Amino acid sequence: MQKVPDETAENIRLLSESASAVVPDDGSLDRIRATRFQGSGYSRDVWRTFAEMGWIGLRVGEGTGGSALGVSEAIALTRLLGAGLVPEPFLPGLLALSLIEAAGVEDMIGASVRGDEIVVPAWQSAPNAMDTAGGVSVTGRRLNGSKIAVAAGADVFAVTTACGLALVPRDAEGLGITQVQMHDGTFRAEMHFDAVACDIHPCPSMQDCLYEAL
Repeated sequence: MQKVPDETAENIRLLSESASAVVPDDGSLDRIRATRFQGSGYSRDVWRTFAEMGWIGLRVGEGTGGSALGVSEAIALTRLLGAGLVPEPFLPGLLALSLIEAAGVEDMIGASVRGDEIVVPAWQSAPNAMDTAGGVSVTGRRLNGSKIAVAAGADVFAVTTACGLALVPRDAEGLGITQVQMHDGTFRAEMHFDAVACDIHPCPSMQDCLYEAL
């Protein structure tokens, strides 16, 4: 088995200790139960705690306010949050910022890293599908089509298309969002785009970013 580098091991140790900020040491699920079936199914206050701990920017560069840590650290923290059944969209948030950074839209990263807004990806077009370009089309800087299984309650959506990445705010004209309740009390969104105005940002490593995270 390959030895984990000392620096990575230390980062994982520190992240493990910091996880107690949202995962109670006694295993209590009171907070999780209180958020089930309510609103987006998670807490924006807890999301701001994620930001304060530096978790949201864990995978993006230091120049944009991130930590530039590796996949090993991201996996370790994801496992800890998963063990605590934390419903906040941590992994989607990481993925969205990786896509935005790869597309070179660095001015969009700061607000998310600070916890001022929640940005998640909208990449899937059908159940069990891995075609990130599927479901949508872009004509004359207008986005049409649909995406499914999107983390609910976000402020901005990083929509993957055949042309690149489209960043669509929640209140964009022509965007319809249907919130779907899941069995575990969380929610997913189905998104429908009807000539939504958008700028397309070329993202040559989009597929790699998605596969790395998934």
